[in-house]
Amino acid sequence: MPNVPRKFKVRDWRQVAVDLDAYLFDLNAKGPARPFIWMDRSRVNFAEDTFGLYVTVDDPRCGPKENGGQFHDAVCELPSLIGATLVGIDKSNQGGHDWVSMSKAFFHKADGKNIFMDMVRDFSYKVGGAMNIDFWYDTVPNMLFMQLASLYPHEAQFDELLHTAADQFYKAVKVLKDDPKGFHHQTFNFKTMQPYDGPKEMHWIEPDSSGAFGWMQYMAYVKFGDAKYLEAAKGAMEALNAETSSPLYDVILPFGAYAAARMNAEQGTSYDTGKIVDWCFAGGKIWAGGVSSARWGDYDISGLTTMGEGRPYLFETFQLASSLVPLARYEPRLARAVGKWMLNAASNARLFYPDEIPDEYQAAPALKEVSRNLIAYELLLGRSGELLDAQEKELLARRSGVSFVASRDNWECWSPATGERYVFPPISHFSLYSSTSVGVFGAIISRTGDEQILGLDCLKTDYNRAAAYPTHLYYNPHDEAQEIHVDVGAKRVDLYDAASKRWIKKNAQGKTGVRLARDSAAVIVAVPAGAKTEHKGKRLLADGVVVDYFAGGAA
Repeated sequence: MPNVPRKFKVRDWRQVAVDLDAYLFDLNAKGPARPFIWMDRSRVNFAEDTFGLYVTVDDPRCGPKENGGQFHDAVCELPSLIGATLVGIDKSNQGGHDWVSMSKAFFHKADGKNIFMDMVRDFSYKVGGAMNIDFWYDTVPNMLFMQLASLYPHEAQFDELLHTAADQFYKAVKVLKDDPKGFHHQTFNFKTMQPYDGPKEMHWIEPDSSGAFGWMQYMAYVKFGDAKYLEAAKGAMEALNAETSSPLYDVILPFGAYAAARMNAEQGTSYDTGKIVDWCFAGGKIWAGGVSSARWGDYDISGLTTMGEGRPYLFETFQLASSLVPLARYEPRLARAVGKWMLNAASNARLFYPDEIPDEYQAAPALKEVSRNLIAYELLLGRSGELLDAQEKELLARRSGVSFVASRDNWECWSPATGERYVFPPISHFSLYSSTSVGVFGAIISRTGDEQILGLDCLKTDYNRAAAYPTHLYYNPHDEAQEIHVDVGAKRVDLYDAASKRWIKKNAQGKTGVRLARDSAAVIVAVPAGAKTEHKGKRLLADGVVVDYFAGGAA
């Protein structure tokens, strides 16, 4: 992908996240398809109300009157809480509501699964006799909830629920490790505690699930300290590391890449993080296409996570940053790759938003007012590929003069109650599910004075981490060395670059200059000036806090 994409522009992602939160979490909103939020009073798993967000604008499956008010997604709602919190909003005390506590409704206590699931209860889609379930939907809600719990460590009942879920996944790892197919299944049934594979017409495998299991078990280990979770984490990660071709299905594998890097740094394991990151970018044969590196007409479509045959999606692009940016502090040798990718993603993610592209590039420009440039389209639909359905071909034919159209994914859906198919209304091209993870970009990305050199906070999404000093990744895409100015705060600090393994400035204070070599990245750690430094094995520590996990014997 290019060092700097054409039509370069980085939105103020933090402000987008703040404004989106205010727009979505308004129970009394008036206007077309509003409010976007309702109270789910079904109390399926707990004797408490929870909330629901429409998956897409005016999604016919959602709302207080449809499906008992119970049709709403954890992968939409948990990121809305995580992202808002990351940009400084307290979602446990907002407008008289503890939205964070309500999110435990996704813990399936009533049906005995005892893990977090994507909906408050299962909905059978009656498609080919399958439940339409997979590892993706059965692991991601648990990983998201672990992130949320890390941000709200004192929330009542969270530790108890996480402990229970961690035990379930621990048992599942033991079963899958002994299974002849290992993690090469569609999902796992947490009631029978056996792998699940759908019927022939609805069967696929998701071997990257080993990365999700490894991440969850390692998070459980660092949170609760039980050695059995570390054992299970290693078992899952060894299965992932043993894969000989990319197991990538969706957003799961980057969690495995992060777990590999962190466990190598903290536990002395030797997982091939570079290989796993390569798979995240290059894609796999199952479904996910990796990260785009393409030019469509006048636009670079680089840095966006693709599915199927090169179809870029916004949700997965936001989520990839959540894993890869903190990974760089554990594996600084990958900092340039992460920094270059993030520069492309930070610019090109705006192409999903209606006010950022011309009307002719959109599926529903006449309805974009409801978006307020905060609710995005789900995907970018290009002209190549065998996966275009009839509606997509028709849409592209009507937009014959453009290279892509921002659109939705599925144009039809199934009724959870009857199994009948019906068409989404046009306004449903705007996707809350795709948009609520924006707080990840908002929290991680900051400016440096050079619009094409971003500051990337490596700690914001480094969940359940040990003590650490402020750490930022800076990538210089230019052909010449550049000096940027960063604000290190009022207290004096010594700046260490974990990428080059050297101290670059002593006694820095306030806005200070940092010189970056051409087309290179630095991982700058701001260490309190005068801190006592020492080497323990490969690690460099300052006042007992790790500065660099792989400093070697450098002074």
